[in-house]
Amino acid sequence: MTVHARKFAVWLTTALAWIVVIDHPPTVAQSPAKPIKIVYPFPAGSAGDTVSRIIAHGLQLQLGRTVIVENRAGAGGITGIRSVAAAEPDGTTLLVSPSAGMTMIPLYNQETGYNPEKDFTPIAHLVSQDLALGVGPALPAKTLKELIEIVRKDPGKGAYGTPGAGSSLHQIGVKLAQVAGLQMIPVHYRGAAPALNDVVAGQLPMMLSPMPDQLEQHRAGAIRIIAVAGTERSTFARDVPTFLEAGVDITAQGWFAAFGPAKLPSDLAAQLSHHFAETVRKPENKERLASLGFVAKGSSPTELQALVSRDLQYWAPIFKESGFKP
Repeated sequence: MTVHARKFAVWLTTALAWIVVIDHPPTVAQSPAKPIKIVYPFPAGSAGDTVSRIIAHGLQLQLGRTVIVENRAGAGGITGIRSVAAAEPDGTTLLVSPSAGMTMIPLYNQETGYNPEKDFTPIAHLVSQDLALGVGPALPAKTLKELIEIVRKDPGKGAYGTPGAGSSLHQIGVKLAQVAGLQMIPVHYRGAAPALNDVVAGQLPMMLSPMPDQLEQHRAGAIRIIAVAGTERSTFARDVPTFLEAGVDITAQGWFAAFGPAKLPSDLAAQLSHHFAETVRKPENKERLASLGFVAKGSSPTELQALVSRDLQYWAPIFKESGFKP
């Protein structure tokens, strides 16, 4: 082989190698071995924190990289969410947020410091959770229709417990009052457990909370879940109709989803979306999530973006009508 031929062979080999690199960009697993941090913007110990840790463990197994959960609580979730918006868009700082963080808080708090549709890259819808209306011994209603009739005649029966002011559960009560022409009084608690205690004891007529908070007492007969807010009946209580089936136009679900900072490269977002979906759909993870009252989902970034936009449009007029301020 001549000198020129050898030089050409070296050049060709190098060029082909660069073509391979360009045509096959690094995957999440091939990127630098910096740990991936999942920010959960609330304290440890909650159901959402458990979801985050299930996912972090699954991602670690898939990627062969360290994946940690950082509980960055403060300002009702705003502190942690804002920290991800300010992070480098390299895929090493991600957010697992409940629906409220992206579709409720920004509607009633103009000082969040973030825009849910501009400051984040959607990655994947992870899990959904049914939202339920339950009544206790202080309210003899067995159906939503009966409840509406009772509250119309006696507005004093319209008090309902919520796990927090401004939550989706609070606003479902506002929507029910609007649609059915009722006077309803929200009674806000720090979480669903104390509200449930008062409903079971007959000190409060009813409550709105995630389905799992009420399910055990419903099955024991201490309370009655009479409606769920999803478009379909809950997989955990097939005997309970939806608000829609009862003739009330309310459709809402709680959910958790993964986001990255804005300007996260689209190929990296797609890879992460795939890994998140694979994790929540693994049979052992689906089973564990179901034990917490969650339905495993998994979605594309585009589908999550549509979910956020749809929920913002749904809740905006309800918040405006309620006049709620934090």
